[in-house]
Amino acid sequence: LEQPQLQQKLTLLAAEYEKRNLPHQALRAYKHLFQIEEKSIYCEKIIATYCTLRKEKQQTAWYSRWLLLLIQQQEWSTAESVAQTILQQTPDIDKIPLYETLETIY
Repeated sequence: LEQPQLQQKLTLLAAEYEKRNLPHQALRAYKHLFQIEEKSIYCEKIIATYCTLRKEKQQTAWYSRWLLLLIQQQEWSTAESVAQTILQQTPDIDKIPLYETLETIY
């Protein structure tokens, strides 16, 4: 399959997995999609799925990955919003790198 066809099939598959409440399979599909093309929507879906699975460590790691992607793409308002969300979920001791990242955003 060519890349656009593969992306389309994986997107349909992920949606079907979500509909059938199969989060592990949906997660796998979204991670493949992210490997093909680093898009914000895939990060959002991966984060939401990790939230469903109650895997906070992986969820936080993907929030950070998403934040870096947003900064690379210069999507400043979304990056700020994501950074604020991460700050709310992060213990005080781990916040320093996030504050440094916020300096980049501002």
